[in-house]
Amino acid sequence: MGRSTTELRESAENYFNIAFSYYEKGDYEKAIENYDKVIDADPKNEKAWFGKGAALKELDEFDGAIECYKEVTDINPKNVKAWFSMATAFEKVYESGDWMIPPFIEAIACYDKIIELNPESDEAWYRKGGVWEEEGNLISEVRYDEVEVPYGEIASYKEAIACYGKAVDINPKNEQAWLCKGHLLELLKEYDEALVCYDKVIDINPKNEQAWLDKVDILRKLEKHDEALVCYDRITKLDPKNKWAWIHKGDILTRLEKYNEALACYDKAIKLDPKNEQAWLGKGVNLEKLEEYNGAIECYKEVTDINPKNVKAWFSMAAVFEKLYESGDWMIPPFIEAIACYDKIIELNPKNKDAWQAKGRLLEELGEKSDAKKCFKMAKKSD
Repeated sequence: MGRSTTELRESAENYFNIAFSYYEKGDYEKAIENYDKVIDADPKNEKAWFGKGAALKELDEFDGAIECYKEVTDINPKNVKAWFSMATAFEKVYESGDWMIPPFIEAIACYDKIIELNPESDEAWYRKGGVWEEEGNLISEVRYDEVEVPYGEIASYKEAIACYGKAVDINPKNEQAWLCKGHLLELLKEYDEALVCYDKVIDINPKNEQAWLDKVDILRKLEKHDEALVCYDRITKLDPKNKWAWIHKGDILTRLEKYNEALACYDKAIKLDPKNEQAWLGKGVNLEKLEEYNGAIECYKEVTDINPKNVKAWFSMAAVFEKLYESGDWMIPPFIEAIACYDKIIELNPKNKDAWQAKGRLLEELGEKSDAKKCFKMAKKSD
């Protein structure tokens, strides 16, 4: 004799509670077993189908999860949570690489369904924008020779920008949507519009370090140095341990010929990361500008100790040895050290024309005419 409807319902509720308990404990296989028992007793139980989908998703079984979420939306087409979960499962399928055709269309269709149910869902618009952005990134990954952004990529990014725009129209305080919109506008070199987005984020949350970093990146590209310095001041206050902020601030101060201020920035970076060759290189450049040649040489030596293949540091060190010679502040002519630097560059790249030329010039000044001639000959061969 079969069980009554009441008994079946009670049985289903019991198995559902057991399944949910296993899910909460992270035992997803056991959770699925019990969700299946609920579904056997009540095939139209949308909560059980949803719970099974969530458990499968935790196990990275995204295709199975998608089938469960489809069951939920078949039972209740207005279940927004299921549409969101299905969309993110399609996105996970994309990330896994386990597909023949990118599942963007399915994910976008889910977000469109949510928007149909709730046109004011800024989260749905934001996530839909993320899917379009991923499609643009995919096109970017498969192209090889194009220098400019190809049409398909631009089209996807513009769709994404439109979605992010809709999200911030609905919710002007959606920081992440403003940030994503700014990133894509910057990628498309629409810098003024991108700056507007980053400023919006900063207005909403002045402590959003990423927005300050993104803003300063554009200001550096536009060579708006004074405005960039204001941003770096803010970034280093928000995160005093951001070594790259100190280095880039030092780079700008160097351009503005504020050498002592730049040195202070590079020293901050070196304290944070003593093996940072860019910080040592920047410090060396500024000491050189201040005609503190011995200090500059020590910095360039630090760089070449960290990275013996740093050609720029070898050239800079050679140039300072030459300046030291010109200053007369030496006991032994420092041409030997300069030549050793050029030899190192030539060892790294035997076809470096500038190194052969410079070495020949120094040998000529030392009266080594024959050796100098060989160097000039090698420089000519390297053309």
